[in-house]
Amino acid sequence: MEMKNKYGLDFINQKNSDGSTAKICKRNVLDKESELQIISRLDSFETNSLISELDNAIKGKYYDFYFCTDSIDDSIIYITKLSVIINDIFEIPIQDMKDLLGEWILFLQS
Repeated sequence: MEMKNKYGLDFINQKNSDGSTAKICKRNVLDKESELQIISRLDSFETNSLISELDNAIKGKYYDFYFCTDSIDDSIIYITKLSVIINDIFEIPIQDMKDLLGEWILFLQS
């Protein structure tokens, strides 16, 4: 099962009024899992950086406990050896988050 489906997310190409297209991660049910929509704000570079930090945590290597980037400076992403915590509201297993980000990268490239 795809992680986006497991967590009730849709990846959408949204047409803007100026004719451009934005890549959106959307959840139709508003609840704590809606925090996962934060990935909409990550570009390919930032997503790959977060995946790298998750890989390091999984492998027991040094990693930044707090993931920070300008695009999500008003949000908090904590990485532990077992999970990722978003805004102190939602916790997702680290492997699920890594797989979800992998799906997001593929969508960004499509």
